[in-house]
Amino acid sequence: MFIKFGSPTLTAKSTTPAMLFWMEMMKFLFWYLIKHLVLVRESWGLTFLQSLMRTWWGYINVLIWMGKRKRIWLLLNSKLWMRGGSFHVGMNLLSSIESSFAGVKVSAYCPVGKSDKGEFALNVTVMTLDLFSKYFSTPYSLPKLDMVAVPEFSGGAMENYGLITYRETELLFDPLHSTAARKQRMAIVVSHEVAHQWFGNLVTMEWWTDLWLNEGFATWISYMATDILFPEWKVWSQFLQYTTGGLIMDALEQSHPIQVEVHHARSVLEIFDAISYEKGSAVIRMLQAYLGDDIFQKSLSSYIKRYSEKNAKTEDLWSVLSEESGLKISEMMDDWTKKQGYPVISVTAKDHILEFEQTQFLSAGLHSEGKWIVPVTISLGSYERRKNFLLETKSSEVDISDLVDTSDTNLKNKETCDEQLWVKVNIEQSGFYRVKYEDKLAARLRKAIEHNSLEATDKFGILDDAYALCEACELSLSSLLSLMDVYRKEADYIVLSKLIDVCYNIVKVSSEAIPDSVNELKQFCIKSPHVSIRRCFSTHCLVRVVTVLVCQYRVTTSLKIAFCAIPRGDLGVCCLRKLLC
Repeated sequence: MFIKFGSPTLTAKSTTPAMLFWMEMMKFLFWYLIKHLVLVRESWGLTFLQSLMRTWWGYINVLIWMGKRKRIWLLLNSKLWMRGGSFHVGMNLLSSIESSFAGVKVSAYCPVGKSDKGEFALNVTVMTLDLFSKYFSTPYSLPKLDMVAVPEFSGGAMENYGLITYRETELLFDPLHSTAARKQRMAIVVSHEVAHQWFGNLVTMEWWTDLWLNEGFATWISYMATDILFPEWKVWSQFLQYTTGGLIMDALEQSHPIQVEVHHARSVLEIFDAISYEKGSAVIRMLQAYLGDDIFQKSLSSYIKRYSEKNAKTEDLWSVLSEESGLKISEMMDDWTKKQGYPVISVTAKDHILEFEQTQFLSAGLHSEGKWIVPVTISLGSYERRKNFLLETKSSEVDISDLVDTSDTNLKNKETCDEQLWVKVNIEQSGFYRVKYEDKLAARLRKAIEHNSLEATDKFGILDDAYALCEACELSLSSLLSLMDVYRKEADYIVLSKLIDVCYNIVKVSSEAIPDSVNELKQFCIKSPHVSIRRCFSTHCLVRVVTVLVCQYRVTTSLKIAFCAIPRGDLGVCCLRKLLC
């Protein structure tokens, strides 16, 4: 094995492998330093250091992996490294496929014989480069972008500038054997890493305290990009499943704010958690929904241009958003990034007046005073009748009489009016908060769910909020069971998944808390999901749901009934029969 770095050539005969490796690393580091001293000039912040360390460690990972294999030599060309970190690998170790976008060479390096499995990730990379270049009004800043599938890679992926390293499972997709879920995850992961070329590399956080500027934004925009590229997947619905982890963690007494003061870089791993990723991305989505797509996109474009090849902090982003929108964004968003927790908003109705009151939500059921500036969205009886307002105080009243169509003859009958004028707060679950409805409003929502008047995202949110409130002793178990009962005809995957999770959790808790009633609860839970499964689920989706539930939760009794809905000759039935029996 030998490594060639410019000239002259060094061989293993004249130098030990360890000496060879570190000599070449020192050469590379020297030239890399010279390059950045010229380009960065007076920018001595984290942009320089982070970009240096990210790219250097990215190559070290590749070199260590190749050294372990001891199968072929690695040729490194100093001139190409000076242009942003390109590399060449012996073709009997890795095979590559290439594409291009606007003069940018895009390559995917895969294990030999698996290059065809990198085509999907390569295509997604090219499409997202195009999308982000337009969205940020700033082109990709390097002449190439390489992706490498690294076996035994510790993380899922790493966004080194110009060289993204992936775990093999995150880059390679086999159309014949990989699942639809794997394909969707791969699109989101690739979009996430490409987004970091702007948020993280081109514009870098000033210090680890603002880690969420990298990870929260990259997470949010990866879902946005995937939704644009593959609208049939409806990934924003799946985004709710993802951000539920942030809601759960941030409801703990020992949670932490999005912005955490980091005194030493070695402690940064402590905040790579659901708060930075899931709450961070959810808060950004809430802000986007409040400002509107056009203003938000224009603000991000200005932010990228202003801080390109510089360091930025959270306050810099709020400043740009305030300039573009004319609103006091910093005052509102400081509540969400500098304070831990989030509110639960209680809603009551008196004629055409809605009363709102907020307190901090804690899963332990404890009462805690808290106040946020909350962008609240309301829908009255239809998604065409909407109203938005800011809840800036602990309590407030909103007049919704302008949303009631008095000319509608159906609304003159009180019973019909009560049924049709349901009130849904937090439309499409775009806000990072929970909602507690009074009994009258909750009853109207149950009818709306039963008549399939709500979107899947709202049905998911109502059930998720109700279960969380029940867990915190803010809602009775009987009220939760009454709500679950109206989901019998539900056909959407994310809603059914949540319903089955809730069924399992109720039975699990009840077996210890109220053992005498467990059998009745089991029968209720058995009847709830399997009716809709029989009627609405395709065989493929049913096999997937049943397999996940059996493997993850060891739930067998209720699923044996659902299993009867699968035609005997379908793929996967034999495996499922073994699991269930």
